[in-house]
Order: sequence, then C-alpha cells, then structure tokens
Amino acid sequence: MCKTDVTISILAKYTSNPGVRLLEFLEKTGIMMALKEIGRKNLVVSSDVRLFSKRELEVLILLANGMTSDEVAKELYIEPTTVNTHRRKMIKQLSARNTTHMVYLSCRMGWI
Repeated sequence: MCKTDVTISILAKYTSNPGVRLLEFLEKTGIMMALKEIGRKNLVVSSDVRLFSKRELEVLILLANGMTSDEVAKELYIEPTTVNTHRRKMIKQLSARNTTHMVYLSCRMGWI
C-alpha cells in the first residue's frame, strides 16, 4: 500500500466517523505505531486537509517556546482572548488535558 492509499484510508475512516478524533483513531488502529516503526516522525496529510490552521500553528510554536498568551498576542498582533481561543481549540482537537500536554503531543507527532 502506497502513502497515498494510506492517507486516503485514514481520511475516509476519519470523515465517516466525525465523532472520532484523528489522533485517537491513529492510536486505536495501530497506524501510529506502524508509522513510528518505519521511522516516520510525522503524518503527511494532503495540503488541503489540516488539523490546525496556519495561525493555530503559529500560536502553538510560540507557546511551545515558552511565551505567555499576552506575549503571543503582541507578537502576532492579535488579542490575548484570540490566542486563548486558538489554544483551547487545539487542546480539544488533540484531546489534550492542558497546554503542556498539547505541546507534548505536537512534539511527539513531529509538528513542532
């Protein structure tokens, strides 16, 4: 099975079960372990399907570098409440317990 087939299979399963979060699906099905075993550090998904928006990734990277929400807001010229909204959304998407867990999972997936 080629990379495209795997991606299509993952996306088909994920979109047919909207209640299942992608990371949970990858862990449950053993795909994550298989990817790790073959030395892949991140999941390649087509460019039009993303877990996080570009802005969310910017916020994630700055938070991972130890910045506070206020510092991130100043850096990106947005309101601190917007930073917190992005942070909460990313935590929910990853099924993380808190910001630290979100950063840990993102590092583990090779996104940052």
